[in-house]
Amino acid sequence: MSFRQWIQGIRLFGGFLLAPAVVPLTLYGSLQLVTAYFHPSLSGINAEVLRTFVLTVGVGMVYLCVLCFGLPYVLLVQRAGRLGFRTVMLPTLMLSWVFSMVVYFSLQKDYPFAGTVAALCVPGGILAGLCFYVLGVWRSHDNDRQVSPLLEAYPSQQKPTLLV
Repeated sequence: MSFRQWIQGIRLFGGFLLAPAVVPLTLYGSLQLVTAYFHPSLSGINAEVLRTFVLTVGVGMVYLCVLCFGLPYVLLVQRAGRLGFRTVMLPTLMLSWVFSMVVYFSLQKDYPFAGTVAALCVPGGILAGLCFYVLGVWRSHDNDRQVSPLLEAYPSQQKPTLLV
C-alpha cells in the first residue's frame, strides 16, 4: 500500500466520521429556530423528548445508515473507479429527502411544526454530502494531477527513420 492510498483512506475515514455530524446539528438548529420563531408551548418534558429525538434520530439513525448503506456504496463505487461529485451528491439528495420524511412522520403527532422542521433538515443532508465530498473525495484521485504545460509542448522523442 502506497503512501497516497493510505492518505486517501484516512481522508475517506474522516469524511465518514465528520460529515454525518452536520445532520444532527442542522436538526437541532432547525428545532431551535422553529421554537424561537413560533414560540410553541413546550413543557419541560416535551423539550426533553425533543432533545432525545435529536440524539436518537439525528445521531443514531444517521451514523447507522452511513455504516449500513454509505460505506458499502462508497467502497463499491470507488472500486469501480467512479467516485466523484455526481456519485456522492445524487444519493445524498435522495437521502436528504428521505431523512426529512422520517423526521416529519416521527414528529407530526406530538410537535405542531413538524413540516417546518423537516423542510429545514433537507439542506443539512445536502450539506453533509458536500462535506463528505470535500473531506474524503475532492482532489484525491490520481487523475487530478495536472501535467506541466512545458511537458505538453514537446512531443515525445521519436526514433529517426531513413527515408531514401
